[in-house]
Amino acid sequence: MRALRDVGRYLLHEFLHISLRRDMASVLTSGCRLLASLLVTMMMYAQLYGQLSEPGDMFPLRLLVAVVVSVTVGALSKELAFLSAAAIVNGWGRDFTRHGLQLNGQSFVETRYSDGRWERRESGPRGSMHEWSDANGVYDFSVVSPVPSSRGSNLQR
Repeated sequence: MRALRDVGRYLLHEFLHISLRRDMASVLTSGCRLLASLLVTMMMYAQLYGQLSEPGDMFPLRLLVAVVVSVTVGALSKELAFLSAAAIVNGWGRDFTRHGLQLNGQSFVETRYSDGRWERRESGPRGSMHEWSDANGVYDFSVVSPVPSSRGSNLQR
């Protein structure tokens, strides 16, 4: 059930989360998400056209396939749009930051700096991770696992 909730949160955040901030990175990020949402909607309509008026026995399976294919293509196109937007913003000498959510429920903040460096921070109930590169392309990372709670443990004093 938790996995289903995480997938639902991912879809809502990654495709329908439109920022109201007016800085260049936020506007481009919102545009990428909006474009991906439109692509998903058009692909589902094209795949299911004609079947909505006369759903047959195979309609649930066709609907499932249409959703999986549409969301996959939409997610890939969204990521390509984010890379393009980062290149545009970096080309103007500004940093590109975006916030997102992964399928496993971890939230992340990713920044692509105009000097070629990048940084990504992930956090959530499964711990946190920080990865980055320097201007020469050297990669490094740090992982912090969550500390187990003492509730319910067999510790005796």
